[in-house]
Amino acid sequence: MVFNSDQSRLKLIGDVVHIAMNDSYSVTTNICSFMSRGIVALFGTHRASSINAIKSYTSTFRMPFITPSMAINTTGQQHNYELYMSPLYAGALVSIIRKYEWRKIYYLYGDGEGLYE
Repeated sequence: MVFNSDQSRLKLIGDVVHIAMNDSYSVTTNICSFMSRGIVALFGTHRASSINAIKSYTSTFRMPFITPSMAINTTGQQHNYELYMSPLYAGALVSIIRKYEWRKIYYLYGDGEGLYE
């Protein structure tokens, strides 16, 4: 099958919306609005207060959620539709701390996302 270079089988349209990610009601309302317009994937950040709502929608509707946010452990979950662009690095940090037997560490982060467990 040959396609001309000017023909596209898939047209991607970006829609930038600023949402208060610490307000799960706002997040779910906006996800419903996006879905009514026919989106096929979500791209954005999350917070500890909103990730469960996002996971619920993405798993129910089998819709990918692509995020540059800090990865969380999703091992053992039945349906995972989240794609984290950052690796899960907490285990590696713990291994380094144990290997060098550090008694004190300082963990710096820029916002509340660094507190997510």
